[in-house]
Amino acid sequence: MNINVVRLEVVKEKSVEYGSKQIKCAIDLAKIGFKLLGRADREIFYVVCMNAKNGINAVHVVSVGSLTASIVHPREVFKLAVISNSASVAFLHNHPSGNVQPSK
Repeated sequence: MNINVVRLEVVKEKSVEYGSKQIKCAIDLAKIGFKLLGRADREIFYVVCMNAKNGINAVHVVSVGSLTASIVHPREVFKLAVISNSASVAFLHNHPSGNVQPSK
């Protein structure tokens, strides 16, 4: 029997310009969301991974969906948070239809 020896790695794909890497309030998070999501034509779900001082370690795309849905499984959210060595997380999600009602 062979046992697989594996290694996980975080790869930087791109950077987004933002004044402060620290999240101090919900407005700070919303500003990052507008930069990342912009005018996306489908639903996208991000997890923002933060250190103990709410500094951003990483931002990950968890799911890219359709116009009306984005499938998100907790396993995918927490896997990224653990790999990024996060103390806390926040989530970003858009509704391209313009509907402002919370998702179920």
